[in-house]
Amino acid sequence: FDGKIFIGQGSRTSMDAAQKLAKIMAFIYPRNEVYIVQALTHDENSKGGWVNNMQTMHLDTVMMPVAPKTLLCCVEVIEHYRVLKMPEGKAMPLLKSMDGHSIIPVPKEEQKNYAANVLVVKPGTVIVPSDYNLTTNSNLANAGINIISAKMKELTGGTGATHCSVLSLVRE
Repeated sequence: FDGKIFIGQGSRTSMDAAQKLAKIMAFIYPRNEVYIVQALTHDENSKGGWVNNMQTMHLDTVMMPVAPKTLLCCVEVIEHYRVLKMPEGKAMPLLKSMDGHSIIPVPKEEQKNYAANVLVVKPGTVIVPSDYNLTTNSNLANAGINIISAKMKELTGGTGATHCSVLSLVRE
């Protein structure tokens, strides 16, 4: 979206792998800006931080572009991320890299229910993983985003959601 490619680096993706993918994407899409989005360790309640936690698992569990210049995002979590603009690796807070974008908020309690893990079928139309993320779905609708609800309780119970279910598909 918007000429930017974001590669997540968190508890399930090493920095080395993210950097290799960034080089490949910059080669394939030379007109796009490539960013590595890095989840920073945050010591929550002194219990080892967010490592191996849903908030650092995958980028699509906290943020998703849903329309041009529009992001669905759990700001409370994403504040603990930074971006590295590639190839130089210049670091900045993630939200600063989103200047000029509208943010559709996801409450932290709904982020844990995969509220940000939506599938964008076309800009402005998303499939949400459930109808029980009431605040997020209301925020999407109020922002003019068309919502299709999928009952995915079995998938979300196994740590996945709408976007995760199609990662092996190739879009044309």
